[in-house]
Amino acid sequence: MKKLYLAGPIFGTGDPYTWRRDMASRLPTGWKGINPLDIERHVEGGDPYRIVRADVEAIGECQALLALIDVPSWGTAMEIRIAYTKGIPVIGWQAKTGGEAVGPWLQVHCSLLTASFADVDKYLQELE
Repeated sequence: MKKLYLAGPIFGTGDPYTWRRDMASRLPTGWKGINPLDIERHVEGGDPYRIVRADVEAIGECQALLALIDVPSWGTAMEIRIAYTKGIPVIGWQAKTGGEAVGPWLQVHCSLLTASFADVDKYLQELE
């Protein structure tokens, strides 16, 4: 089973759970969504160092990272960079902004930039 880390803003977004749950339920056969909120919920005492360590470890165990990039987020940017430096493909998903132009940092760090779930699905199916 291949794993897809579901990165995206958590704070100040209202509901950081629903899109991750929905995305995980739509993944192609053979893929499992890894929700960092599920990981963080099990970190004793909410220690930020342990949370980051657990997230970095989870990213390293994934075959790809999907980042919701509609809203800027420090944590998401760091998750993207961690995946990129580990050679893990990064999908920049613009679910709400519909494919607006993005800056050079996202262009360089993302293997795919898209607003289409069909593109995400196809990319994951073709990923070795």
